[in-house]
Amino acid sequence: MEFSYMNINESINQVFIKLVKLSDLKPSEEFCEKHVESLVHKIQHQQKWSHPILVEINSNVILDGHHRFAAAKVLNFSRIPCFLVDYNNPEIHVSCWNTGKELNKSEILQKSSQGILLEKKSTRHYFNINMPILSSFEVNDLKGHSS
Repeated sequence: MEFSYMNINESINQVFIKLVKLSDLKPSEEFCEKHVESLVHKIQHQQKWSHPILVEINSNVILDGHHRFAAAKVLNFSRIPCFLVDYNNPEIHVSCWNTGKELNKSEILQKSSQGILLEKKSTRHYFNINMPILSSFEVNDLKGHSS
């Protein structure tokens, strides 16, 4: 299942929404176990997945959604909905949560490719891209085999 959305005025602002195999995703930050447990209970109770995670399209590095990714692993999902964006897009910025200092996107991707995780909640991504509004995904759709 794949959807795409493009801001007509700026073709660089293309966003893809796709169910991506968990095994293909690469984390870039650590996460809090307690928050993951809370998300697991919420997803189990609602039987729905409501927020896609943000992933860099060329490297499959997770930019936002590490707790949701970890919850999906606990729940034995095979795939999860992802917003796929190009990190080279000048509309995407990343800063430190604590200091607000701009961070280097290339360094984040490089560390992730080396298996070096940043501290939890150390990056904050912000962008001027119109994101599509989606309805939630049924849990059973995330446990099946990916296409």
